[in-house]
Amino acid sequence: MRYRPVALAIIMVSLSLCCIGSFADDYRTSKFAYTAQQQINGEGFFNTYQKINTINNTDHKKLLGYAELSHGSGSYKRESTFSAWSQVIINDQYETLESSRHNITFGESTDYVYQPVDFLFGKTLKFGPIASKGKEDTCVKDYDSGVRMTTLFDSTTALNKEITGSLYWDLIETDNEDERLKDSSTGVAMNINAEVTGLAELGMLSQHPDDSSRHPIVDSELEQNYKGTFTIAQKLSHTIAYRSKDLDDDWLPCCYGGYLTMPKYYRMGSKGFGSNVKAIFDCTCFESPIPQLPSKPSL
Repeated sequence: MRYRPVALAIIMVSLSLCCIGSFADDYRTSKFAYTAQQQINGEGFFNTYQKINTINNTDHKKLLGYAELSHGSGSYKRESTFSAWSQVIINDQYETLESSRHNITFGESTDYVYQPVDFLFGKTLKFGPIASKGKEDTCVKDYDSGVRMTTLFDSTTALNKEITGSLYWDLIETDNEDERLKDSSTGVAMNINAEVTGLAELGMLSQHPDDSSRHPIVDSELEQNYKGTFTIAQKLSHTIAYRSKDLDDDWLPCCYGGYLTMPKYYRMGSKGFGSNVKAIFDCTCFESPIPQLPSKPSL
């Protein structure tokens, strides 16, 4: 039997960018939003690829990432939703306040059965058959915390799966005359439910750079491999929270009257910072000025 490829695809994509600045109040904000909905149902050959990242406005480095690749031949039904957005607010009117938020959420469901497909063009031209077993590869990554989660279904003859997940990265920084506050949190989560005949690989890796070596240090790692017919249900999540507070200390007085009232040998010293650092702060290096009478009386 020859199969004539039939496919139905409905794709809805929206993208918006916004940037507002007010230099009078020294207030700046930027927004990015991307959403996509997709429905596919048909028989034939399919090949899809999608990748998106959110970027740090300060150093233009990647923060969050999502990538998905799939291909195969046969009966294919798929529904997916995707949303990515980021917002940065900087307010320097009274104190330096910076708020940065990034988020990615996604959901994808697939029902696939493998079969070779002939492509017929007109009455005499024939191409095929194309025999490509199914493959679906999904990867999410938090670049800042070094966390990556992956799911791979390869060489499949039957696949029914549902994957949902989310990533977020939040940062609030406040800087005033007295203190500096930094509150940062990141999180990655992925939920997997699948029935597969073929190969399946599930993985998670968390690592951070090592200052003394080129190779990063692995904090946690998960790797699972399956070959055959399996039902898989798994939930993964990883979160990091960081908070710091720095207080600004006032300068200590270096002797009454200031630096220039110190004796010259303290001001010069062997390295130019005084010959006795302790004496500078306990004021024992201070030399009282000696009053001098004029050499001649003046009327």
